Order: sequence, then structure tokens, then C-alpha cells
Amino acid sequence: MNNYFKNIKYVDVIESTNKELKKDIYQDYDNYVLISNYQTEGRGRLGRTFVSNKDAGLYMSIRIKPNVEISVLQNLTCVVAAITALSIEEQIKKSVDIKWVNDIYLNNFKIAGILVESKLNLKENKFDYLVIGIGINLYNQEFDHTLSLTASSVETQTGQRISKEKLIESILQKLSIYLQNFDSKEYMKEYISRNLVIGKKIKLMLSSELIECSVINITEHGELIINHNNTIRTITSGEVLKTYL
Repeated sequence: MNNYFKNIKYVDVIESTNKELKKDIYQDYDNYVLISNYQTEGRGRLGRTFVSNKDAGLYMSIRIKPNVEISVLQNLTCVVAAITALSIEEQIKKSVDIKWVNDIYLNNFKIAGILVESKLNLKENKFDYLVIGIGINLYNQEFDHTLSLTASSVETQTGQRISKEKLIESILQKLSIYLQNFDSKEYMKEYISRNLVIGKKIKLMLSSELIECSVINITEHGELIINHNNTIRTITSGEVLKTYL
């Protein structure tokens, strides 16, 4: 399928593809792809559950060992979100949105999420490894709306049963090109142009505070530029809890 990702393994069921690829048994592997038909303990950011129903989505993780400084990949989550959105759009022929920092939306419903985890080698200022997790709700299914009121699937929102195989191929092809040159400019343009929060008032959870603010823009590094109480701030991490019209 892809000359860059030569190790691609499919399994029917697993706890979590990200959790699996973080294990030491994969330490000698690079560019390793694990795809599951079902996750019993699918995970999202901040320890949340990512519902991964059987035969209903794409649950894929990629383990890489990039030989670049940590700062080069500080916007990797944004790049992968843009790649995922573009790959979905190729099949549905409809615009897909992104909510800072890692959620993919269609018709104001969340259809996908990105979870990037890493082990740092601070002595060399590089990564021992990175695991890129991509979860996409593809087909009609029941969601537990006590977990998320906005969860939906591509099929529910479009009436289309898109090809999982074509989606995998498109994502891996785009990601392989990026990982060979680390040129994120075009992907960051796509990420920023699709973002739901720019120009909106939001409720933002930071590590030590919950604030209401206005979003001015997103930088090429994936940082959120906000106006909070007439002070301009640049936010590197956090969670958008609510977006106001």
C-alpha cells in the first residue's frame, strides 16, 4: 500500500492501538501502523474515552521515531488533523471542519479525533518515539450521549458509506510525504482555514483556570491567540469546552 509504512498490522479487537504501540516490544520498529476493527478501551485526550464500536470506524495508530528536534513537531497534532480532514473530504466531496486542537467536525458534529503521545529524550532534544492515534466514526452506530452530545459518524451526516481502505491509503500517503520533509506550511493553512473557533467567543479550560475569551487566530505552530479581558495571550495547550456564535 505504502512504501514508507512497510509494517502494517490489522487486528480485529484490541484495548487501544495507541496503548499497544507504546509498549517496549515495538522499540525497534519505525513507521509501524496498527489498525483495529474494534477497541475495548479507546482513548482520547485528557484520559477521555473514545467510543470505538465494532465494524463502525477507523481506529489506527502509527509509531514513528523522527530524527528531528522536538520543536519541529510541536504542531504534529494539527498537521494530522488537517491530513485526516482532507482525506475524508476526498471521498465525501464536502467540507470538514476542525476544532482546536484535535477534533474533526462535520455539520457541527464530531466525527473524529487525534491523539498524539510521545516519549521524550530531553538529553538529545528529540523523541524516543511518537504514537499518532487517529479515530474516525465512519458508519451508522449508537452513541452514548452521556459522554458526548455532538458525537456522530460520516455516514449519519452524509448518507455515504465511504471506503475505509481508501481512507487509510490517503492518510498514510499524505503523512509519509510530510514525515520525509516536515514541511507543515500547507497543512497548517488547511488546519487554520477549517477551524471552528477563529473569530468566536469560547469557554477555554487551561491547566489552572477556566476562562471565557475571544479567539483571534491560530499560529503556524498551532498555538491559539486569544483576547482575554483585553489582554492578548498565546495558548499552547488547553481544551475548548464551548464555542459561542
